[in-house]
Amino acid sequence: MARYIVTGSTGFLGSDLALLLDQSGHEVIRAGRRYVAHHTTVHFDLGDLTTLSNLAATEADGIFHLAWSTTPAVAEAYPHQDISTNVAGTVALYQFAQSQKIPIVFVSSGGTVYGNATITPTPETSPLNPVGAYGLGKSFAERYADYYSNIGADIRIARVSNPFGEGQSAARLQGVIPIFAKRIAKGEPITIWGDGENLRDYIPVRDVSIALIKMMSQQSASVRKASVFNIGAGVGLSLNRLIAILEEEIGSKADVKYLDARPFDIHASILDVHRALNLLQWEPSADPESSVRKFARAIQTKKIE
Repeated sequence: MARYIVTGSTGFLGSDLALLLDQSGHEVIRAGRRYVAHHTTVHFDLGDLTTLSNLAATEADGIFHLAWSTTPAVAEAYPHQDISTNVAGTVALYQFAQSQKIPIVFVSSGGTVYGNATITPTPETSPLNPVGAYGLGKSFAERYADYYSNIGADIRIARVSNPFGEGQSAARLQGVIPIFAKRIAKGEPITIWGDGENLRDYIPVRDVSIALIKMMSQQSASVRKASVFNIGAGVGLSLNRLIAILEEEIGSKADVKYLDARPFDIHASILDVHRALNLLQWEPSADPESSVRKFARAIQTKKIE
């Protein structure tokens, strides 16, 4: 078994990954800005690079880097914050991993780095063409990953689509599926930008965690470039179809309000996941419609936040 650092371990995906690593017998060090009760934690802040010394003391075997302090909306409003904290902090983490000679799995964004791709489903070989500040920040971090890989760092990049599952907070406006489910259940309006036919790739959070662990388990890449994997369902659902599924499972009609499309909205974001299937021996646990229905039924038995 190994000792792994997980940055962003208090987030939705980070907490699920840390839990799965625990259950698999690994030693998990949860790195973040606040203490996590009943777990091994270490203080780490992307905005305070002196905290890298705290990571060095752990003598870890690898790092899963999920910490990112902005959402797409925040990055769009404060791009300088995204660059100075997230991009700069990630670059420093690459340098640290290189100095410690340990692999790092960086969680990027499959939905924002490709932008309006010319090929759908989109393979890893497609050019990065982000249309918003959040995607730009992630793509900058990927470019630096290539640079540091070229000088000896072992960096693996996961371009993750849209993870969802129990524990995702609608109250924090985190993830369209729990947000829509909450609003349908409570009779609250849903706002759609455009006609609702935009396609997105939704994947259960546990599927993503499994893929990240498989990426860490891969042998070090011999090529002088970061190793990249798309992690998603490989199938798209429109927002209209997503709402229809939730209506059926929750048993309530949605109050949908359509507004004019925004210039930075992407029409179709679907990932080609054949590389992960072939090289990681990983695949989604179910098709997106079945996964969304299972999620909707699960939250029906619990109080929606």
